[in-house]
Amino acid sequence: MNRSTIIKIIDVLAFVGLLFLTSTGILLHYILPPGSGRWGEIWGLNRHEWGGIHFWIATLFFVLLSAHLNAGVKKTGISIAHRQSDVYVSICL
Repeated sequence: MNRSTIIKIIDVLAFVGLLFLTSTGILLHYILPPGSGRWGEIWGLNRHEWGGIHFWIATLFFVLLSAHLNAGVKKTGISIAHRQSDVYVSICL
């Protein structure tokens, strides 16, 4: 598998993660608002359980975003060098 195929797969997975993150966020904000208590459940999950799912989807999305940025940096070779103080900074994860 070449680099561009891997980047496309990462992008598709990140997009799906973003869709799930948005849908759980809307669910938490509008359908299961704060104070909904025990009466508010969807598919047997209350607001706090949906919040946990939302957190892990956000964590996965952050990991995919980091992988996307890392793949792009390695592809373009972005680096910043400051020669006066001999400090070299490279953008890389």
